[in-house]
Amino acid sequence: MSKSLISEIEDLLDSGSSTDFYSKVSDLFMKQNRLVLKSVEDLLSKQFVVEDYQRGYKWTKEQVQQLLHDIAEYHPSDDGFYCLQPVVVKRLKQDDKLKWELIDGQQRLTTIFLILQYLEHESSYEIDYKTRKSSGEFLKQDKLRDVAKNENWQAFLDTYHDKDYNNSDVYHFFQALKTINDFFNNNDEARENWKGKLLSNTKVIWYEANTKKIHLKEADASDSKDESIKIFTRLNSGKIPLENSELIKAVLLNQLNEEHKNNPGIADLKNVN
Repeated sequence: MSKSLISEIEDLLDSGSSTDFYSKVSDLFMKQNRLVLKSVEDLLSKQFVVEDYQRGYKWTKEQVQQLLHDIAEYHPSDDGFYCLQPVVVKRLKQDDKLKWELIDGQQRLTTIFLILQYLEHESSYEIDYKTRKSSGEFLKQDKLRDVAKNENWQAFLDTYHDKDYNNSDVYHFFQALKTINDFFNNNDEARENWKGKLLSNTKVIWYEANTKKIHLKEADASDSKDESIKIFTRLNSGKIPLENSELIKAVLLNQLNEEHKNNPGIADLKNVN
């Protein structure tokens, strides 16, 4: 958290007023672009990286179905949107390009990537899996939609017998694509309607993990990876809550000066549900 942001929050605490304290803190975070809402369409130009310390793609048929049905059943209003759970990212500089390391949200963004590829949308973000070489290669191939034409896993392996695809990541990619295919069932109108909701009316809570260096030197690469692993571990052990209000509360409460711990405003923030 920047010094200026801490100062603004301390000013709120020093004012002695707890009225709308939580919403005011939320506004401060938004202004700092640390915690923002981004539509799926906003993500299409980005390049994501899943580093090798992450677990592979594990979403089940039921989880993919849940996402598909939730968006299908959402009815957009003029100013409303469907909100996905947070995506936690960190800036990376690779090959002189700005990329985003996916620390949390890998499963959701991979599933959305597979859906966009199945729907053959004209553009999509890139997602590079470092967990296995074959996983990254699978996601980069053209016509991922054709994968779903294989009747079952063995038929898929027979079709791609010259590829190293017999692993857990690709198995779950395949099952997700089959689930997506079954959901849309050759209904062009349903596909276009669903895609419109996804791109324009679906948003993610985008949280950029704080890093001291964006343009990392090679000597700093191991430190940067250690930092990512620490964040990932804390997220997945439940030490950093990821529900939208909980995320703000966790970051705030962890970083405010100790002298304010008994302030009524902080007590109110702790009790926000």
